Amino acid sequence: MKSKYVLWLVLILAFAVGLMAWGARIFLMQNKVTFLLNQRDFTEAADLMNEIEKSAPQDMRTLFLQTKTLTLTGNFERAVEISGSKSLASAYPETLYWRALAEYQLGENSSSALTAEKFLQSKQKLHEGGIAIVRSLAGESEILDLPNTKSTPFGLLFPVEQAIYTGLAASQQMEIGRLASSARLFRAAFILENRNPKLLYQACKVNALVGYVQDAQMFFDYSKSDSILSLLNDFEKAYRNYRIVSLTLHNDDLPQGGRKIDLARALAWSANIYLLEDTDKHASRVTKIVNELVSEYPHDVVLQVRK
Repeated sequence: MKSKYVLWLVLILAFAVGLMAWGARIFLMQNKVTFLLNQRDFTEAADLMNEIEKSAPQDMRTLFLQTKTLTLTGNFERAVEISGSKSLASAYPETLYWRALAEYQLGENSSSALTAEKFLQSKQKLHEGGIAIVRSLAGESEILDLPNTKSTPFGLLFPVEQAIYTGLAASQQMEIGRLASSARLFRAAFILENRNPKLLYQACKVNALVGYVQDAQMFFDYSKSDSILSLLNDFEKAYRNYRIVSLTLHNDDLPQGGRKIDLARALAWSANIYLLEDTDKHASRVTKIVNELVSEYPHDVVLQVRK
């Protein structure tokens, strides 16, 4: 009987030792993922993370690291899918930060704002650039510091963070009327792979206003909008409500994109794009708009080309 107890004790100890060894192995692999992410070796980190997930799919640290890795590697749908647990957010509040970024990239702006707000409520510490991003997503503040890869906090951000930071900064530049600066930042955000639909729509609008119609067309195509009619209506409303009556074509008092002629050119561009969509629902009204613009500015070369 004594030998039987000894055997059971040996088996239990062997199981415990094996379990500890397995746990230690998972822990070390998780640490390596963190190291690889910090080294910007996203491919190897993702491969290792998938291996860990097979062994410990419900482990909280595994879920947190997988959410972060998926967000950094552009798999935003799955990042959102696996990060919705309240227990995960409680154990690793930073999960909310990466989830908010993933939701933003998917165009789920309202959800992103709510998730960002929850993260801020958790009082979890985060690097300076991340705090600027999450406060902007939550609507608590705006990003006024322009991106600079050679300085902190921007230079220390991961690429997806840089893309979102730059896009949010571009939107703020647009809001305060610095359209040329905004257009440059929108292009930079796009290069960094910011694909938020609202941002792409804003980028299309701003680039059209400053005369970069090829870029405007690109942003419109990527925004996946069904029709350019909504943008045309925005331009027409702004043009009709323009209040500066003493403006001339050569007025240098206003920034590029803020003049009435800029609105006229952007309106004509969007009108022509709409007419090329082969629809006749609003064709007569849109054609009339173009003719009115050409008549009002008979010597403007840009408008004459777009008529």
